[in-house]
Amino acid sequence: MKQWWISAGALLIVVFSLLIWFSKVGRAKEQSEVEASMVQQMKLTTLQVEKEFNNALTYAETAALCIAQGETDTETALKMALAAGHRRGIYDVVLCNADGMGYHLQENKVETVTISEDIYVASAYSEQEAILYIAQDELHERSSVIIVVPLDYRDKEAQYLICYYDIADLQWLVTDRIFGSDVFFVLLNNTGESISVVQNNNTWQNPMCKISDDYFSLLKDVTGDAEAVQKLQAGIQERNGGISYLSNVVDERAFVYAPMDFGEFTLVAGMSSAYLHRQVNEEWSSGNTVVMGLTITFILFMVIFLVINIVNRVKARNKHRDLEEKADTDLLTGLYNKISTERRIKDYMAAHPGEQGLLFILDVDNFKKINDTMGHAFGDEVLRTLGTSIRSEFRASDILGRTGGDEFTLFLCNMKDEDVIKMEAEKVERFFKNFRAGTYTKYSVTASIGCAVFSRDGDNFEDLYKAADNALYVAKKRGKNQLAFYGEKV
Repeated sequence: MKQWWISAGALLIVVFSLLIWFSKVGRAKEQSEVEASMVQQMKLTTLQVEKEFNNALTYAETAALCIAQGETDTETALKMALAAGHRRGIYDVVLCNADGMGYHLQENKVETVTISEDIYVASAYSEQEAILYIAQDELHERSSVIIVVPLDYRDKEAQYLICYYDIADLQWLVTDRIFGSDVFFVLLNNTGESISVVQNNNTWQNPMCKISDDYFSLLKDVTGDAEAVQKLQAGIQERNGGISYLSNVVDERAFVYAPMDFGEFTLVAGMSSAYLHRQVNEEWSSGNTVVMGLTITFILFMVIFLVINIVNRVKARNKHRDLEEKADTDLLTGLYNKISTERRIKDYMAAHPGEQGLLFILDVDNFKKINDTMGHAFGDEVLRTLGTSIRSEFRASDILGRTGGDEFTLFLCNMKDEDVIKMEAEKVERFFKNFRAGTYTKYSVTASIGCAVFSRDGDNFEDLYKAADNALYVAKKRGKNQLAFYGEKV
């Protein structure tokens, strides 16, 4: 059984170790897959943003072509361009020359404006092609996608069409709930400047969602984790797309980023790490169910194994006890046999050396004559009846055995004093005065009894047995059918 338990324990450790390993590896795999899915989704979102910008660019080029080829005045051209542009997210248009002098509509009236070259890319006025970039709109003091398109004619005062795309139209990014309900978006340029932020109006103002000349320095100040910010910065500069984790005192964010094709811009989504972990849990739920199922199955197996082992041990113990009882029992009388009687008396003596006990040796009188005259079957009946009567007469703690053909040994335990010894001896002697055997014909059976007191007459079995046997000899010499103590004379 010890080997079985050691083997079962080792198996239990191995199985649980495998389950823990499988759970850990499986969850890590799901984490990696969810992160890869988020990065891929970010790339798709970036393509959608680029599509929005390209639509605005296409509109601006089309509007510039129409203005260049038309014969309309400046006010009409501006109204037509602005009216159509509203549907594309264009909130203002300016007709401008190379010196920065231009016209735009203000409350449906044409106003003259001066466009500072410092605001825009210098090449916008030197190259004859459309340019799209993101900058601070000086006219309206807001971040915008600014599209500069050269006109195809030189004989007019206006040479460029400038369209301002409302970057606030990117609010749809947070309403799609692709990255959770409290996500924010940051648009970065190649110098690490956050030039636009988009956040759900229903969420608290996240300190990591701000316009900043140096967004990475802002993150270091907010999180205090320069190493993690540096890792995020390196990933963005590689322009491959990825995910990094940052946290401040009250918030942990997974920063998912993907590069844009124009202007070396990068779109960053600061999603809640808790939302990402929920996605992992949902994806891992099936694997977790398998792990839990295997765990429960193994536990049930071990419980069944334990129950079976306990039942088998109980059965084996009962069987062993039955075998011991059969090996210790005299089959004819139901009392202990000679070997068992001696062993039990010796055990009692060793365990209770200071207590008194009585050892009786009973020898049925004239038993040979009973066999010769009544038959051996009747002789067996006498012995059987004697054994049954003795068991019913004495205590369960007393040791009662058949130690010879017609010899019985009784050891009465825990005799308190001389009065008790005398009373028990009289009970044994009186027992045979009234004993009868036989089913139809009641036959009076007597016995000669020798008695010795433990430990007065002997402190070990051999000495005590000799003393009782000596007393039995005295009883027989006196004429049988009586009891004699050790030390009495004939």
